[in-house]
Amino acid sequence: PHNKMRLRSQTDFILKEPRHSLWHNVQTEGKRQDNHEQDKGSQLCRGKQPHSRSDLPRNLPCRCASGSRVIIFNDIYDQFRDILIRYTNALKIGPGNEHDFGPVINKDQLDHMLAVVERSQKKGAIILTGGHRLNDPDHSNGFYMAPTLIENADPHHEISITELFGPIACLYKVGDFKEALALCNDSPYGLTACIHTRSLHRAMEFSKRIQAGVAVVNAGTYGSEPHMPFGGMKASGNGWREPGTEALDFYSELKNVYINIDPEYL
Repeated sequence: PHNKMRLRSQTDFILKEPRHSLWHNVQTEGKRQDNHEQDKGSQLCRGKQPHSRSDLPRNLPCRCASGSRVIIFNDIYDQFRDILIRYTNALKIGPGNEHDFGPVINKDQLDHMLAVVERSQKKGAIILTGGHRLNDPDHSNGFYMAPTLIENADPHHEISITELFGPIACLYKVGDFKEALALCNDSPYGLTACIHTRSLHRAMEFSKRIQAGVAVVNAGTYGSEPHMPFGGMKASGNGWREPGTEALDFYSELKNVYINIDPEYL
């Protein structure tokens, strides 16, 4: 059935990404969704496309599973925003292994990102940090976009519903779990999503109802592993999955064969 969920072991991610531990006591997060809520236990929680530091766009920074929408409960919004800004400003940008992420793929893509950010500002969005090209001596020879955080963007504006494929994330306030889940699913995309919560009930309901091909509980949005099926829903998918044994289905044709035997020849 289409709503089938397959559960497989995911036990080593926190060990590989220790920077996630920062959010274990102050947590939140949910194009890929990150949903941050506040539990009764006074914890931040998460569920887009946000983020702990290791959820922020890294690699080129063109990473399909990087969180780009951070959905946060009102009660913890200011606290989470201030922490996230501080960690975003501490990111190292450059071409080396010691950097958190590198340049955008080309000038056209960089210009597109800058134009979308500028248009969002004209519609009332507020740039918390970044929003510009890096032109200092260390970055002037590359297409480097400053790590960018934006708030007050309309959920239906271009910047909220377009895959920019760069180091840009938008923050959104919500009042409760129901509103957070509705905002997560109010997107043409559905690749990955995550939630941070102490509530098993919320975690299970989120995993069931989120319209994404990958759902993560208490870790960031991330993508393909060799043993796990990876792919999305809506504009993020084509009906197939890659890695895992499910990837073989793409190259296979199913045939139903019936054979009737004659008992006399047994």
